[in-house]
Amino acid sequence: MCQSEKIALVFFHQLVMNILAAPTKETMKKKSSTPNGKSAEEFRYQNIILEDMRSQIQTIAEGQQILNSKIDNVDQRLISEIKFTQQAIKTVHDSLKNDIQKVEIKLSGEIQRVETKLTDDIQKVEAKLSGEIQRVETKLSADIQRVERTLSEKIDRQGEKVERHDRDITTLKTAVAGR
Repeated sequence: MCQSEKIALVFFHQLVMNILAAPTKETMKKKSSTPNGKSAEEFRYQNIILEDMRSQIQTIAEGQQILNSKIDNVDQRLISEIKFTQQAIKTVHDSLKNDIQKVEIKLSGEIQRVETKLTDDIQKVEAKLSGEIQRVETKLSADIQRVERTLSEKIDRQGEKVERHDRDITTLKTAVAGR
């Protein structure tokens, strides 16, 4: 029961006690004179109303007790259901945490496998490119040597021609000078 319910119940209890402490028919009959100069008829009428009020207040008090009992029962059921729900949530949380850990382990293994495969693939590509580069270098080196030989041969032939022309010019100069 919450604090406000307890305060309301205490207030209601005091109200009922004050009403119940009011004079009854028996105590009124014992008095010979009426207070405040009221007639016996007025006093009897007030007592009837007061008895009716007492009866209604008693009914309200009983209803209040029944409601308090029902509230206590609902509180107990809710506490039980809350504990059950908390336990279910904890179970689901633990299960999800376990599932997440399994997924993390699986993903970690998969990532490692992919990294290993990519590393192998990269090494294969590097080896292939290295072989291809070596082949191209060898071919270019052979082509360069061939071009150098060809050019060297052509230069040598041109050199021989120049030497022949120089000899011919010298011979012609000598012949022209000797004339």
